[in-house]
Amino acid sequence: MKWNDIISALVLIVVSIVVFFASDRLEAKTRMDIGPDFMPKLVAALTFLLSSLLLAQAVQRNMALRAHQMPDVGRGPVRQGDLIERYADWISLLLILAYTIVFEPLGFVLSTTIFLFLQFIVMSRSGERRYIRFALVAGVVSTASYYVFLRLFYVFLPAGLLG
Repeated sequence: MKWNDIISALVLIVVSIVVFFASDRLEAKTRMDIGPDFMPKLVAALTFLLSSLLLAQAVQRNMALRAHQMPDVGRGPVRQGDLIERYADWISLLLILAYTIVFEPLGFVLSTTIFLFLQFIVMSRSGERRYIRFALVAGVVSTASYYVFLRLFYVFLPAGLLG
């Protein structure tokens, strides 16, 4: 049985529920049609939905493995790929933690660009890493997101070093 996806999905389901209900405590600093709880609730709902799908797939995959495989005695899971691929789950967790720490001082655009760039590297295979493309996409997505939040939702995100 493979438990990684099941455990990850369950943790993300719990986190999404906590974030969904915790976002009610966000207070509006500006007057707008959409409150500050909109985006966290949207992200939490999408995370809950995708985590539920991941859980269902993992359970289904484990049931199929259990029915068709001989027991693998004495061997744990073997991680393959380069160092980043082998520890992608832990690296992603550390990146999220670092992102939350540097979000205010660096600002939304810079911290999100760096986070996305590094996360793209973690999520890709070693032979398929396109660093220039990753940097361009991360920069464009971060900058566009900043202006969408600012101009469309009137949400003021930290400007940080660039502000």
